[in-house]
Amino acid sequence: LLTTLASNVPLALACMVLLMAGLLIGAVRWWLILRAAEIRLGYGNVASLTLIGSFFSTWLPGAAGGDAARGLYLFRSLESRRTTALLTIVIDRAFALAGLVGAATLLMLSVWHQGDRQPVLTFYLRLCFGAIAVCTVGGLVVFVVARCVHIAVWPYWLRKVRPIAHQLREAVVLVMGHWTAMLGCAVLSIAASGLVAFGIAVISSAFAFGPTPAIAALGGVVGNVSSAIPLSPGGLGIGEAVFAKVCIELGSAFAPYATIYLAFRILMMLVSFSGGLVWLRYSHKRPN
Repeated sequence: LLTTLASNVPLALACMVLLMAGLLIGAVRWWLILRAAEIRLGYGNVASLTLIGSFFSTWLPGAAGGDAARGLYLFRSLESRRTTALLTIVIDRAFALAGLVGAATLLMLSVWHQGDRQPVLTFYLRLCFGAIAVCTVGGLVVFVVARCVHIAVWPYWLRKVRPIAHQLREAVVLVMGHWTAMLGCAVLSIAASGLVAFGIAVISSAFAFGPTPAIAALGGVVGNVSSAIPLSPGGLGIGEAVFAKVCIELGSAFAPYATIYLAFRILMMLVSFSGGLVWLRYSHKRPN
Protein backbone atom coordinates (compact mmCIF):
# COMPACT_ATOMS: atom_id res chain seq x y z
CA LEU A 1 0.00 0.00 0.00
CA LEU A 2 2.66 2.53 1.04
CA THR A 3 4.85 1.44 -1.87
CA THR A 4 2.00 2.13 -4.29
CA LEU A 5 1.45 5.59 -2.81
CA ALA A 6 5.17 6.36 -2.87
CA SER A 7 5.43 5.34 -6.52
CA ASN A 8 2.40 7.44 -7.50
CA VAL A 9 3.12 10.73 -5.74
CA PRO A 10 1.44 12.93 -8.41
CA LEU A 11 -1.81 10.97 -8.07
CA ALA A 12 -1.61 11.13 -4.27
CA LEU A 13 -1.04 14.89 -4.37
CA ALA A 14 -3.92 15.35 -6.83
CA CYS A 15 -6.20 13.39 -4.48
CA MET A 16 -5.13 15.53 -1.51
CA VAL A 17 -5.77 18.74 -3.46
CA LEU A 18 -9.27 17.51 -4.31
CA LEU A 19 -9.92 16.64 -0.68
CA MET A 20 -8.83 20.08 0.48
CA ALA A 21 -10.97 21.71 -2.21
CA GLY A 22 -13.96 19.72 -0.98
CA LEU A 23 -13.36 20.95 2.57
CA LEU A 24 -13.08 24.58 1.49
CA ILE A 25 -16.28 24.34 -0.55
CA GLY A 26 -17.95 22.87 2.52
CA ALA A 27 -16.74 25.92 4.45
CA VAL A 28 -18.43 28.18 1.87
CA ARG A 29 -21.66 26.25 2.42
CA TRP A 30 -21.53 26.71 6.19
CA TRP A 31 -20.61 30.38 5.74
CA LEU A 32 -23.76 30.86 3.64
CA ILE A 33 -25.87 29.16 6.31
CA LEU A 34 -24.39 31.43 8.99
CA ARG A 35 -25.13 34.49 6.87
CA ALA A 36 -28.70 33.29 6.35
CA ALA A 37 -28.95 33.09 10.15
CA GLU A 38 -27.64 36.69 10.30
CA ILE A 39 -24.44 35.63 12.06
CA ARG A 40 -21.54 37.58 10.61
CA LEU A 41 -18.41 35.48 10.87
CA GLY A 42 -15.62 35.92 8.36
CA TYR A 43 -14.99 33.18 5.83
CA GLY A 44 -11.44 32.74 7.11
CA ASN A 45 -12.73 31.88 10.57
CA VAL A 46 -15.41 29.60 9.14
CA ALA A 47 -12.79 27.78 7.05
CA SER A 48 -10.59 27.42 10.14
CA LEU A 49 -13.46 25.88 12.10
CA THR A 50 -14.23 23.58 9.17
CA LEU A 51 -10.64 22.32 9.07
CA ILE A 52 -10.68 21.80 12.83
CA GLY A 53 -13.88 19.80 12.49
CA SER A 54 -12.31 17.70 9.73
CA PHE A 55 -9.32 16.97 11.96
CA PHE A 56 -11.46 15.72 14.84
CA SER A 57 -13.85 13.85 12.52
CA THR A 58 -10.86 11.93 11.17
CA TRP A 59 -9.50 10.91 14.56
CA LEU A 60 -12.70 10.59 16.62
CA PRO A 61 -15.65 8.21 16.07
CA GLY A 62 -17.91 9.33 13.25
CA ALA A 63 -18.66 12.91 12.26
CA ALA A 64 -20.01 13.85 15.70
CA GLY A 65 -16.54 14.52 17.11
CA GLY A 66 -15.78 17.09 14.44
CA ASP A 67 -19.16 18.77 14.84
CA ALA A 68 -18.65 18.96 18.61
CA ALA A 69 -15.28 20.63 18.09
CA ARG A 70 -16.79 23.11 15.65
CA GLY A 71 -19.56 23.84 18.12
CA LEU A 72 -17.14 24.42 20.99
CA TYR A 73 -15.01 26.96 19.14
CA LEU A 74 -18.01 28.60 17.47
CA PHE A 75 -19.56 29.03 20.94
CA ARG A 76 -16.35 30.68 22.13
CA SER A 77 -16.26 32.96 19.08
CA LEU A 78 -19.61 34.62 19.66
CA GLU A 79 -21.02 36.88 22.34
CA SER A 80 -24.68 36.32 21.47
CA ARG A 81 -27.04 34.13 19.42
CA ARG A 82 -25.03 31.08 20.34
CA THR A 83 -28.00 28.69 20.20
CA THR A 84 -28.79 29.82 16.67
CA ALA A 85 -25.14 29.46 15.68
CA LEU A 86 -24.97 25.91 17.03
CA LEU A 87 -28.09 25.02 15.06
CA THR A 88 -26.29 26.03 11.86
CA ILE A 89 -23.87 23.14 12.47
CA VAL A 90 -26.78 20.71 12.49
CA ILE A 91 -28.14 22.24 9.29
CA ASP A 92 -24.68 22.13 7.70
CA ARG A 93 -24.30 18.44 8.64
CA ALA A 94 -27.70 17.71 7.09
CA PHE A 95 -26.60 19.43 3.87
CA ALA A 96 -23.33 17.47 3.88
CA LEU A 97 -25.16 14.14 4.15
CA ALA A 98 -27.67 15.26 1.52
CA GLY A 99 -24.76 16.17 -0.75
CA LEU A 100 -23.32 12.67 -0.38
CA VAL A 101 -26.69 11.15 -1.29
CA GLY A 102 -27.05 13.54 -4.24
CA ALA A 103 -23.54 12.78 -5.52
CA ALA A 104 -24.16 9.04 -5.12
CA THR A 105 -27.40 9.34 -7.09
CA LEU A 106 -25.71 11.19 -9.95
CA LEU A 107 -22.90 8.63 -10.06
CA MET A 108 -25.39 5.75 -10.08
CA LEU A 109 -27.29 7.36 -12.93
CA SER A 110 -23.97 7.70 -14.77
CA VAL A 111 -23.23 4.00 -14.34
CA TRP A 112 -26.84 3.20 -15.28
CA HIS A 113 -26.63 5.13 -18.56
CA GLN A 114 -23.39 3.34 -19.41
CA GLY A 115 -25.45 0.16 -19.70
CA ASP A 116 -24.66 -1.40 -16.31
CA ARG A 117 -28.18 -2.05 -14.98
CA GLN A 118 -27.61 -4.74 -12.40
CA PRO A 119 -30.38 -5.40 -9.85
CA VAL A 120 -28.12 -4.21 -7.04
CA LEU A 121 -27.65 -0.86 -8.81
CA THR A 122 -31.42 -0.54 -9.15
CA PHE A 123 -31.72 -1.21 -5.41
CA TYR A 124 -29.16 1.49 -4.56
CA LEU A 125 -30.88 3.97 -6.87
CA ARG A 126 -34.26 3.37 -5.25
CA LEU A 127 -32.64 3.75 -1.84
CA CYS A 128 -31.12 7.10 -2.83
CA PHE A 129 -34.34 8.40 -4.36
CA GLY A 130 -36.18 7.37 -1.20
CA ALA A 131 -33.60 9.18 0.96
CA ILE A 132 -33.94 12.33 -1.20
CA ALA A 133 -37.73 12.21 -0.87
CA VAL A 134 -37.56 11.73 2.91
CA CYS A 135 -35.07 14.59 3.31
CA THR A 136 -37.15 16.93 1.16
CA VAL A 137 -40.43 16.16 2.91
CA GLY A 138 -38.75 16.24 6.32
CA GLY A 139 -37.22 19.65 5.67
CA LEU A 140 -40.57 21.06 4.54
CA VAL A 141 -42.32 19.61 7.60
CA VAL A 142 -39.74 21.14 9.95
CA PHE A 143 -40.09 24.52 8.24
CA VAL A 144 -43.91 24.48 8.30
CA VAL A 145 -44.04 23.35 11.95
CA ALA A 146 -41.55 26.05 12.94
CA ARG A 147 -43.65 28.68 11.17
CA CYS A 148 -46.95 27.52 12.71
CA VAL A 149 -46.02 26.57 16.29
CA HIS A 150 -46.39 29.40 18.78
CA ILE A 151 -44.01 29.08 21.71
CA ALA A 152 -46.03 31.49 23.84
CA VAL A 153 -48.95 29.04 24.15
CA TRP A 154 -46.83 26.15 25.38
CA PRO A 155 -47.87 24.67 28.77
CA TYR A 156 -46.60 26.35 31.91
CA TRP A 157 -44.49 23.33 32.91
CA LEU A 158 -42.43 23.80 29.72
CA ARG A 159 -41.54 27.40 30.60
CA LYS A 160 -37.87 26.53 31.23
CA VAL A 161 -37.32 25.39 27.66
CA ARG A 162 -39.30 28.23 26.06
CA PRO A 163 -36.31 30.58 25.53
CA ILE A 164 -34.24 27.87 23.82
CA ALA A 165 -37.21 26.63 21.79
CA HIS A 166 -37.96 30.19 20.72
CA GLN A 167 -34.38 30.69 19.49
CA LEU A 168 -34.42 27.37 17.64
CA ARG A 169 -37.73 28.24 15.99
CA GLU A 170 -36.47 31.64 14.89
CA ALA A 171 -33.27 30.10 13.55
CA VAL A 172 -35.11 27.46 11.51
CA VAL A 173 -37.52 29.99 10.02
CA LEU A 174 -34.74 32.48 9.31
CA VAL A 175 -32.33 30.02 7.69
CA MET A 176 -34.82 27.93 5.73
CA GLY A 177 -36.62 31.06 4.61
CA HIS A 178 -33.60 31.97 2.45
CA TRP A 179 -34.49 29.60 -0.38
CA THR A 180 -31.87 30.84 -2.83
CA ALA A 181 -29.09 30.47 -0.26
CA MET A 182 -30.30 27.00 0.69
CA LEU A 183 -30.42 25.98 -2.96
CA GLY A 184 -26.85 27.23 -3.32
CA CYS A 185 -25.88 25.17 -0.26
CA ALA A 186 -27.39 22.07 -1.86
CA VAL A 187 -25.38 22.63 -5.05
CA LEU A 188 -22.20 23.24 -3.05
CA SER A 189 -22.80 20.04 -1.06
CA ILE A 190 -23.01 17.94 -4.20
CA ALA A 191 -19.95 19.70 -5.63
CA ALA A 192 -17.91 19.07 -2.47
CA SER A 193 -18.91 15.39 -2.38
CA GLY A 194 -18.20 15.12 -6.09
CA LEU A 195 -14.66 16.44 -5.66
CA VAL A 196 -13.98 13.93 -2.89
CA ALA A 197 -15.40 11.13 -5.04
CA PHE A 198 -13.19 12.26 -7.92
CA GLY A 199 -10.23 12.11 -5.54
CA ILE A 200 -11.05 8.49 -4.69
CA ALA A 201 -11.27 7.66 -8.39
CA VAL A 202 -7.87 9.31 -8.94
CA ILE A 203 -6.09 7.32 -6.24
CA SER A 204 -7.91 4.17 -7.36
CA SER A 205 -6.19 4.45 -10.74
CA ALA A 206 -2.85 3.88 -8.98
CA PHE A 207 -3.83 0.28 -8.25
CA ALA A 208 -3.70 -2.38 -10.97
CA PHE A 209 -6.92 -3.99 -9.69
CA GLY A 210 -8.79 -0.69 -9.31
CA PRO A 211 -12.41 -0.60 -10.55
CA THR A 212 -13.67 1.81 -13.19
CA PRO A 213 -13.58 5.48 -12.14
CA ALA A 214 -17.38 5.67 -11.86
CA ILE A 215 -17.58 2.59 -9.62
CA ALA A 216 -14.63 3.76 -7.50
CA ALA A 217 -16.23 7.19 -7.04
CA LEU A 218 -19.60 5.65 -6.21
CA GLY A 219 -18.05 3.21 -3.74
CA GLY A 220 -16.15 6.09 -2.17
CA VAL A 221 -19.27 8.18 -1.65
CA VAL A 222 -21.17 5.26 -0.09
CA GLY A 223 -18.12 4.49 2.03
CA ASN A 224 -18.00 8.09 3.24
CA VAL A 225 -21.65 7.94 4.25
CA SER A 226 -20.95 4.76 6.23
CA SER A 227 -17.85 6.28 7.85
CA ALA A 228 -20.06 8.93 9.45
CA ILE A 229 -21.52 6.24 11.74
CA PRO A 230 -19.80 6.72 15.14
CA LEU A 231 -18.51 3.19 15.64
CA SER A 232 -14.77 3.63 15.17
CA PRO A 233 -12.29 6.53 14.85
CA GLY A 234 -13.10 8.20 11.54
CA GLY A 235 -15.20 5.17 10.58
CA LEU A 236 -12.02 3.09 10.23
CA GLY A 237 -12.86 -0.32 8.84
CA ILE A 238 -16.48 0.55 8.12
CA GLY A 239 -15.81 2.69 5.06
CA GLU A 240 -13.31 0.13 3.75
CA ALA A 241 -15.81 -2.73 4.07
CA VAL A 242 -18.62 -0.80 2.38
CA PHE A 243 -16.35 0.43 -0.42
CA ALA A 244 -15.19 -3.14 -1.12
CA LYS A 245 -18.78 -4.42 -1.08
CA VAL A 246 -19.95 -1.82 -3.62
CA CYS A 247 -16.95 -2.42 -5.92
CA ILE A 248 -17.43 -6.20 -5.81
CA GLU A 249 -21.18 -6.01 -6.44
CA LEU A 250 -20.92 -3.54 -9.32
CA GLY A 251 -17.55 -4.62 -10.70
CA SER A 252 -18.38 -8.35 -10.67
CA ALA A 253 -14.82 -9.19 -9.63
CA PHE A 254 -13.06 -9.99 -6.36
CA ALA A 255 -10.03 -7.92 -5.42
CA PRO A 256 -8.62 -6.28 -2.29
CA TYR A 257 -10.66 -3.13 -2.92
CA ALA A 258 -10.56 -2.17 0.75
CA THR A 259 -6.88 -1.35 0.21
CA ILE A 260 -7.91 1.49 -2.13
CA TYR A 261 -10.17 3.08 0.44
CA LEU A 262 -7.48 2.64 3.08
CA ALA A 263 -5.06 4.53 0.83
CA PHE A 264 -7.67 7.25 0.46
CA ARG A 265 -8.06 7.33 4.25
CA ILE A 266 -4.31 7.77 4.74
CA LEU A 267 -4.34 10.74 2.37
CA MET A 268 -7.39 12.13 4.15
CA MET A 269 -5.52 11.86 7.46
CA LEU A 270 -2.60 13.78 5.97
CA VAL A 271 -4.97 16.52 4.79
CA SER A 272 -6.63 16.62 8.20
CA PHE A 273 -3.32 17.52 9.84
CA SER A 274 -3.83 21.01 8.42
CA GLY A 275 -6.87 21.22 10.68
CA GLY A 276 -4.71 20.09 13.60
CA LEU A 277 -2.29 22.93 12.96
CA VAL A 278 -5.17 25.40 12.71
CA TRP A 279 -6.55 24.02 15.99
CA LEU A 280 -3.25 24.65 17.78
CA ARG A 281 -3.27 28.27 16.61
CA TYR A 282 -7.02 28.81 16.94
CA SER A 283 -7.28 27.50 20.50
CA HIS A 284 -5.23 30.45 21.77
CA LYS A 285 -7.19 33.30 20.25
CA ARG A 286 -10.72 34.59 19.86
CA PRO A 287 -11.65 35.21 16.20
CA ASN A 288 -13.22 38.43 15.05
